[in-house]
Amino acid sequence: MDITLHHIPFDIESADQVVKDSDGAYLRGLALLPEAMTGEVTRYHRSVDKVAALCARLLIMIIGEEGGVKNPMENLHRSERGKPGFAHGPHFNLSHCAGHVVAVVGDSPLGVDIEASRPIEVEDFRRALRSEEYERLKVASHPGHAFLELWTRKEAVLKALGCGLGLEPDKVVFSGDTAIALGRVAFLRSLDTGEDVFCHVAAFEPIRVLRKARRSFDEVVTLLEAGSLWHDKDSKGRMA
Repeated sequence: MDITLHHIPFDIESADQVVKDSDGAYLRGLALLPEAMTGEVTRYHRSVDKVAALCARLLIMIIGEEGGVKNPMENLHRSERGKPGFAHGPHFNLSHCAGHVVAVVGDSPLGVDIEASRPIEVEDFRRALRSEEYERLKVASHPGHAFLELWTRKEAVLKALGCGLGLEPDKVVFSGDTAIALGRVAFLRSLDTGEDVFCHVAAFEPIRVLRKARRSFDEVVTLLEAGSLWHDKDSKGRMA
């Protein structure tokens, strides 16, 4: 399956100023959303969460428009577990962590998870790990990084299944770059989203081609304001 990765990195240290800027990307981006949806962004107390929530919704808008969905934000629906999607595709999934928002797009269900490096006590997650995973992490040269590498793989599979943490993570069994959960085989791929950031995508067929669209928050807002969509322009997989 051909997959597109949309990636918006942003500076968490300047999030407060971005939200307050009367002519900045935050208020301009907010104005692009249907009025009924703006509350989903402004309800957050922290500026960094507001920016991340807005970036995610702007990516959904782009995904829908590129996928031929008429009025994508009005035709967005959510599963029983809250996973957003379009009734007739394209399929997509979103994730965010400190300073990064990502979305993956494909022709069939898929999942993505991203986590920024941070101090991790592996013992705190022992119940979510299979015994062999826990033992392997204990002797890893950098247990925290090894855990985040594993955890993003698990989350990506669970999100592709559409159940999230409704299925216990230790029910996902890995074999190389594949996993089995609920009787289904998932294929995994690591995504390069920056230093000290862990990100994986999972799908139920091999991930053959990966196109990447990395844009700043301001660039995304400007493109949407102008009615411009992203198109693959170069041989390296980056969007022009």
